[in-house]
Amino acid sequence: MCRKTINGGPDDEGIYIVPRIGLREQRLSITALSPSAMLRLVNEDNTVRVVLNGEIHNFKKLRSEVINK
Repeated sequence: MCRKTINGGPDDEGIYIVPRIGLREQRLSITALSPSAMLRLVNEDNTVRVVLNGEIHNFKKLRSEVINK
């Protein structure tokens, strides 16, 4: 199944598998070139994981708001 989505980008990939759940992503770096800019999001205690597809267009404004908090 992962090989079928390889056209999502050649720069990086992530796979997370636990019983009854599997998350996978493929990344094409355009704006955020750092490996730390992966699309998967994890909370502080690893109880929530999110994989998203898309771009956050107002990321600069949102980033400033989060840093200020």
